[in-house]
Amino acid sequence: GQTFLVDADAGYAGIGPRFFPFAIALGLGLCGIGLIVEALTGGYRNLEGAPEGVKLDRGALEGLGWIVGGLVFQLLTIPHIGFVPTSAVLFTCVARAFGARSLWRSALIGSLMALTIWAIFTQLLGVSLQGFLRS
Repeated sequence: GQTFLVDADAGYAGIGPRFFPFAIALGLGLCGIGLIVEALTGGYRNLEGAPEGVKLDRGALEGLGWIVGGLVFQLLTIPHIGFVPTSAVLFTCVARAFGARSLWRSALIGSLMALTIWAIFTQLLGVSLQGFLRS
């Protein structure tokens, strides 16, 4: 959504600053569609040595729920509580989806990573990210 805010004037090569973000988004979207089609049609059917009849089990659906829940939480709360806390929660949810046993350890690691990323973007790159609660 933020790509539309970028000035669209094309440079000397005729490619504006919106080109690469849109190209990456298009590529990721196509990959996502391909993965969904592959999953819904049985997946891995032409892969040598793959087990027959691979189906989504309860654990996979639970993991997907953790990831989607973390993404929805971040989407809905980032304007209110900021990048660092929401990213820490998202990291914790994704870690849990992949089998992390300790949510507290995942939250600590996620917090440290989010704080580091926030510091790099705001302090070194000069990009404004709302790190914490609105003032």
